[in-house]
Amino acid sequence: MSPYKAVIFDLDGTLADTIHDIAAAANASMAARQHPVHSLEEYRRMVGHGLRNLCWQALPEEARNETELDICHRLTMQYYRAHPVDGTRLYPGIKEVLVRLHDEGIHLAVLSNKADELTRVIVERLGVAPLFTVVSGLRDGFPRKPDPAGARWVMDRLEEQTGERILPAQVLYVGDSGVDMQTAANCGFVSLGVTWGFRCREELVENGAGQIADSAADILSAALP
Repeated sequence: MSPYKAVIFDLDGTLADTIHDIAAAANASMAARQHPVHSLEEYRRMVGHGLRNLCWQALPEEARNETELDICHRLTMQYYRAHPVDGTRLYPGIKEVLVRLHDEGIHLAVLSNKADELTRVIVERLGVAPLFTVVSGLRDGFPRKPDPAGARWVMDRLEEQTGERILPAQVLYVGDSGVDMQTAANCGFVSLGVTWGFRCREELVENGAGQIADSAADILSAALP
């Protein structure tokens, strides 16, 4: 029997490889404003703190001001809304893992620093929305991860919708970045860092990953010991 009542997943770099669509959206805004564009590898180092922060990092230093940031963020969101899953795919084995956990009666949730509307659209378009009890991106009035406020909101919704009391120690939090590992620590969750995403193993370990997953099957080993 699993020690966990819930598993909360990050989205980008954990459930799905979203970097191609993120890069395309950001580069579209950079090009429209006649700024230099960036490579996929450069964007891998920028993701994790939301699209507005990514736009700030993508801007050349001389153009980093709130007015230009507002324009580039708006253009990035406009492009991304029109092309949310052109190149986005679930990582190998992830759907099978979600189905197994769901069938085992474990409640599943998504918590992302991506805008809430985009998070919901992407999860829906990838065909896995019915497996999740709660899907949440960055909401108005909530700070980004690793602040625990968003995760606590997700926990409240899980308890509300399932009618179960879920303690922090009964939650496995799965993510690919130091931010995710910090989020888990700030909430008292058990953390599982995945190595196939946008960050390296060293970052996960340095930020307190309780366990490391090198394949989707390792998620099942951690959640269903």
